[in-house]
Amino acid sequence: MKVTIEQVRVLIPENAAVMYQGEGVPRSDMNTLVRTWPSVLGESATIARDYLMLYASADNTDASDTVDQPMVGGIAQPGLWYNLGVRLAKRDDGAVLFYQVLKKNFDLSVPFYAHEETGKKVYTYRIDGQITEPTF
Repeated sequence: MKVTIEQVRVLIPENAAVMYQGEGVPRSDMNTLVRTWPSVLGESATIARDYLMLYASADNTDASDTVDQPMVGGIAQPGLWYNLGVRLAKRDDGAVLFYQVLKKNFDLSVPFYAHEETGKKVYTYRIDGQITEPTF
């Protein structure tokens, strides 16, 4: 399926995101948001994931790793949040969905590195002066 950037933005507006909880998924807290768009499933979830990996938010018009005041449940979360990644997951009924992990107070001076086996980005982040590895 070929779609335009504008079509994807309509698919995943900021105000439609909700909190996501799943097995093996980081928990949302004051510095971590895990969110999804529950109506975006299947092939659309893969397209949305690819878009968010590059733009981080439907509100961003240029490629970005950050989201300014992301929304969850229709409520804006204050501050600048860093996109740690977007993953695909399966619901109990087998439908494919996606979720996004955002981190607040992320120190951009701590670089990411490529995982040797997969080549995927692996991030370290600094919270309260401590450098921590991601939990996923």
